[in-house]
Amino acid sequence: MSDFLDQLEAALGKKILREGEAPPLSGLEPVPGFAFVYFEVADGAVPKEVFLKILRHNSPRTAKNGGASEGSCEVKTPDGQVFRSMSYSGDLDGYATDIAAGAAAHDVALAHVEDGMFVVEGGKTYHPDALEVSFAR
Repeated sequence: MSDFLDQLEAALGKKILREGEAPPLSGLEPVPGFAFVYFEVADGAVPKEVFLKILRHNSPRTAKNGGASEGSCEVKTPDGQVFRSMSYSGDLDGYATDIAAGAAAHDVALAHVEDGMFVVEGGKTYHPDALEVSFAR
């Protein structure tokens, strides 16, 4: 079975998770034309509602084209912060500006992946192995 999976991975150009392996963080591997950011989800908050608050804050938007989507990657840091992924494409600079403004206006912390590390605004940096990573259904 392992040889088959190795061959399939080679054909796809991607790693296939084996049972017991943790999924990778969204944004750990670059995706051309897309950017990934994580937004904090406070206790009791609904991720979709936080995502929409952030995205709808700027009106009109700075981003001139493209779109943003709530992701399913959820990250819990060792100190208990929970983040949900978001991806965007098109006007990357415009969306980055809109997302930063919306998060600041609603007091929502942002994080991103940089040089293989999970970086929370304000300076906390975590190795992916220190995080609890799951994917919402």
